[in-house]
Amino acid sequence: MRSGRSTSTVPFTSTVPLTSTVPLTSIVSPGTTVPPGSGVSSRSSVTSALILRVLIGAFLVVTCAKVWIGSEGSVLPRAAAQIPDSGLQMKQMIDAQRRTNQLLTQVNETLRSHTIKVRVEGTDKKAAKRR
Repeated sequence: MRSGRSTSTVPFTSTVPLTSTVPLTSIVSPGTTVPPGSGVSSRSSVTSALILRVLIGAFLVVTCAKVWIGSEGSVLPRAAAQIPDSGLQMKQMIDAQRRTNQLLTQVNETLRSHTIKVRVEGTDKKAAKRR
């Protein structure tokens, strides 16, 4: 007792059943049938489990690659989260205002430089009664 503590040994007992995948030939003698659910797996279930793991791994690799690379290689365009382009909208508004100003300038020049003949067809009945 160097550290002042006593030591004792306790036998180890496991309550968890140990299951492992062991080749069928090492457990069962030839000609013996294995009941289903006995914990012994056949070679076909091991092969299908391996194929499933490979497919899941490949799917994960492809998914990680797509996330890493981004959508530049995608066939579909990016939706841009339905956010309008405010710069483009402002440019369109400014262009429309410039066209309106040009038309108003042309109308103003026409009114100032030319004589306009006005013909009144019909009058307002209320305005005629007031006179």
